[in-house]
This record gives sequence, structure tokens and C-alpha cells, in this order.
Amino acid sequence: MGSENWSGENHRFALYDMVMLKDNHIDFAGGITLAIAKTKAYLKEKNLDLKIIVEARSLDEIKEILESDGIYRILIDNFNYEDTRKAVALIGIMSNRILRKYQRRNHSRLCRMWR
Repeated sequence: MGSENWSGENHRFALYDMVMLKDNHIDFAGGITLAIAKTKAYLKEKNLDLKIIVEARSLDEIKEILESDGIYRILIDNFNYEDTRKAVALIGIMSNRILRKYQRRNHSRLCRMWR
């Protein structure tokens, strides 16, 4: 009989070390984009350097989250197997686009730094 090794990592240590925007926070704020904007404004006002995690309930919400800068993680909530596969693929595609855009934007600045 073979053995399985399931491992993972906690996405946060406690309630104080990250901001997690769950469905009820998003609904109360008036939507994902508003919840993220209000969270960023609060963190800036309080001079807090905390990562933001956002819960997604649909592929459309994932797309909306990916349009916002500064999101550390996306929680995929109650997706079936096929939608989970689509979500992971979408996040991967968008993450690569964002990374390439960032690299192009910062390439000349990095070149100047290393001269």
C-alpha cells in the first residue's frame, strides 16, 4: 500500500497579518472593485502594510479581481471541478500578462539601476 503526502501552507497566521475580503465584505462594500479600493484606502490611511486576499465566487469575479493591482491571493470558493480548472488557467494567463507588463515597464528603470 502506497503512502500519500498531503502538504500545504496556511494562507495566514492569524487575523492580524492579512486582510481577507470575503463574500459578505464584498457585498457590503458594493462589489469587488469597491471593496478592494476601500481596503487599500483604509490601509493607506492607517499606514498598514498588509497583503490583501479576495474570495471569488465566479469566473467573472476572478476576472474583476485580476484587474486590480496589489492582490496577494485569490480564494476560489465553492467552484466545481471544471470551473476550478478554468479559474486556475485564467489566473495563470492573467498573472503572466501582468508579469510581462511589469517587466516591460520596469526594464528601463532596472537597466539604469545596474549601470
